[in-house]
Amino acid sequence: MPSSRLSVPASATWLSSLAFVLIWSTGFIVGRAIVPVAQPSLFLLARFSLAAMLFATVAVAGGARWPPLRELPRHLLAGALLHGGYLGGSYWAIAHGLAPSAMALLGALQPLLTALLAIPLLGEFPSRQGWGGLALGSLGVILVVAPATLASAPSPVSPWVVLVAVISILSITMGTILQKTSIAAADLRTSMVW
Repeated sequence: MPSSRLSVPASATWLSSLAFVLIWSTGFIVGRAIVPVAQPSLFLLARFSLAAMLFATVAVAGGARWPPLRELPRHLLAGALLHGGYLGGSYWAIAHGLAPSAMALLGALQPLLTALLAIPLLGEFPSRQGWGGLALGSLGVILVVAPATLASAPSPVSPWVVLVAVISILSITMGTILQKTSIAAADLRTSMVW
């Protein structure tokens, strides 16, 4: 039986990975840039609508298998947590005075939080190397972002704004954990549409 996997050249994989990192790493800068010209929620609605149409086109063109309707609520909840709660909360916090570097610092702690919560919720224990990588990555981000965050803070930020930022990080963490349940078996292209 032929494999349903496509053969992708190494250069295409490398370029798509590079594009992902560049796009993802500029997320908070974009959040700050859109504040003067658009409401964050309106910008995210346009972004998510465009992404859903793009993934729907890719899924249909590629003949991707759609998940069963009974799984739809889980996909929607994961999307709401991963994108709505995380980006909506992050962009709202930035729009209300939180420095993008401070949001990036909080966001960089998300992998560590996910690893900690995956232990009781999924029974997954990171390896010794995994813990070392998480610690090293968190330390690196703190060393790079913290000085810029402290130096660029023009005025104090409301504790409510910081709370929304922290809730947005909890949101992406819970969405990540939900994504590792039964919906992980779904085709990524169709899952991303939902």
